[in-house]
Amino acid sequence: MQVRGITDKHIIEVFPDETVTPAGLVLNPEGVQLEREKVLRGRVIGLGPGRQTRKGKFVPTELMLGDVVQFKRGRGWPIELETGDTREVIGLREDEVLLVEESS
Repeated sequence: MQVRGITDKHIIEVFPDETVTPAGLVLNPEGVQLEREKVLRGRVIGLGPGRQTRKGKFVPTELMLGDVVQFKRGRGWPIELETGDTREVIGLREDEVLLVEESS
């Protein structure tokens, strides 16, 4: 299913919590961070075109489809794409994105 956001709202597929690395190392097993401060990762699967400022100027989005982003838990709103789809998908405003991961 193809999806797209409107204005500066984007559709993000949330990655599952990673507590074990591929090498078998356990990361943060005691949950040192408070749950509300936890940073999650996800992939952009739908984009809005951008936003309009109060003065009427259009500001295009900085994200691209496929970008891997980080954001705080509790941001955005849940989205159900289709019945039986088990992926966790959320809508997220661009200003709620903390960073975009870039591969080198």
